[in-house]
Amino acid sequence: MLMNLKKIYKGYYTVFQRTGQVRVLSFKVGIVLLCKGHLEQKYRYLFRLMADPSRLVDQRKLGLLLHDCIQIPRQLGEVAAFGGSNIEPSVRSCFEQAGNNSTTIEAVQFLSWLEREPQSMVWLPVLHRVAASESAKHQAKCNICKQYPIIGFRYAIRMRRSFHL
Repeated sequence: MLMNLKKIYKGYYTVFQRTGQVRVLSFKVGIVLLCKGHLEQKYRYLFRLMADPSRLVDQRKLGLLLHDCIQIPRQLGEVAAFGGSNIEPSVRSCFEQAGNNSTTIEAVQFLSWLEREPQSMVWLPVLHRVAASESAKHQAKCNICKQYPIIGFRYAIRMRRSFHL
């Protein structure tokens, strides 16, 4: 895990303007995304990072946030699976869902959009589900290594219900 963090932040280091500096906001976004915590709390915090004093976010700020968010899958070579590096369609879809041709969105609209798991951000809920499954304890015996109980991922073959990996 530490090596992955180093790789990701080395990527942040070189991606942003190639100045040898990481924007504080980008660093905060990366840390929040990788820390353990409830997904909705992370989303609320990310919105607060970008919001102006009236608690609104415009398209430019949302674009900056999404750009920072996709740096993690980008550094892991998975950005293409989540819509690529172009965040414009995601920004547009968020504001279209907000309706009324608004130029800003509120936290409620942002959270509602994220509940639909947009392609550019779907990796984060998936990461949370994977992390949650790593500590799951299954009352089954592994048919290969004979370990009981199985801790973490468990694969059960549908054709033979009694076969577990």
